[in-house]
Amino acid sequence: MKMNWTLLLIAALAGAASGVAPAEAADQPLVVTGLSGSLHIDQPLPLGCDDVDRTVPVIGGRLDILPGSSAIQVGSFRIFLLTRGTIAFAPFRIHRDCDGHEKTLDYTELEVEVSRALTMFGTAAGPNRFTVAIPKDAVLLYETAIVNGEPEKVYKHPKEDVTGTIDLQQGTVTMIVKVASKVHVDVLGDYDGTLTASIEGPIAFPDTDRDGVADRSDNCRLVPNPDQSPVSSPQLRRPRR
Repeated sequence: MKMNWTLLLIAALAGAASGVAPAEAADQPLVVTGLSGSLHIDQPLPLGCDDVDRTVPVIGGRLDILPGSSAIQVGSFRIFLLTRGTIAFAPFRIHRDCDGHEKTLDYTELEVEVSRALTMFGTAAGPNRFTVAIPKDAVLLYETAIVNGEPEKVYKHPKEDVTGTIDLQQGTVTMIVKVASKVHVDVLGDYDGTLTASIEGPIAFPDTDRDGVADRSDNCRLVPNPDQSPVSSPQLRRPRR
């Protein structure tokens, strides 16, 4: 029997919210920006053709993950929710030659985003570090590109479950996404390949007073003190009559 994990997560969040302290209830999403990494294009072709084996850098993107640093535990899992995910890749060109028949694909833009919120199942792999997985059938990617000057838009599912890590101790998130590709060669037919995106980025933990020290480590979240020197507590005086 399949279980709707998104509904389970919502129920768990609702149950947790009724019993946490006010500070925990205000837990903010994990925001991951400044993504880096690569897209590896592995496209084998028949004898007489040039195989495609290219690596393209990641140049940006953003991930938003709930419920922030206070992950919900359901059974043996820690549950996270990826509410937003976008990845942008550097422009690149693919040229192949098959027995004198040449073709060039010039990608001047390429961006991929998740089309809906995704539940991630985390397993403890160390202090405040979790390995996560997302079933491939639950993931729908929306790809937009400019190829040879023409817009291209397509929805795709990964060929394997999406995997990664959420490291709250070091403040990093990593993910690996594999998508199937296919190239048609005249007369010879179709040939399968794989696009593998490996991404990573730092978690931008909330910094209320903008002093460069995240709230979770700041000795005073309301007064800027980047060197973490002691901060005097405010004194309340009764007004004079």
